Amino acid sequence: MNIIKQAHFDSSITYMKIIEDNKIIVVDESTVRFLNMDTLELESGFKIKMMHNRYGNLDLIDFSKKGDYFVVCSTDILVAKLYDTETKDVIATLDKN
Repeated sequence: MNIIKQAHFDSSITYMKIIEDNKIIVVDESTVRFLNMDTLELESGFKIKMMHNRYGNLDLIDFSKKGDYFVVCSTDILVAKLYDTETKDVIATLDKN
């Protein structure tokens, strides 16, 4: 298999997803990046902390089909939060209670 395109990141990639508009979402331990799928150039992104002493570990992250929303789940504190990707606001919180 030949490598056609290549990108390098300082931290290990924990999540990738191809979304609409020819973009790839790439997540590492501290950053969410939206890359152009053809060029692998950065189009946008934001910081996110995947581990936090007070709030537990974020064990799962997933994005909507268009990348407009994302959810993070923690099994340590039994909570899931839905965020708006553009504003970074929490839209909904689901917990064990």
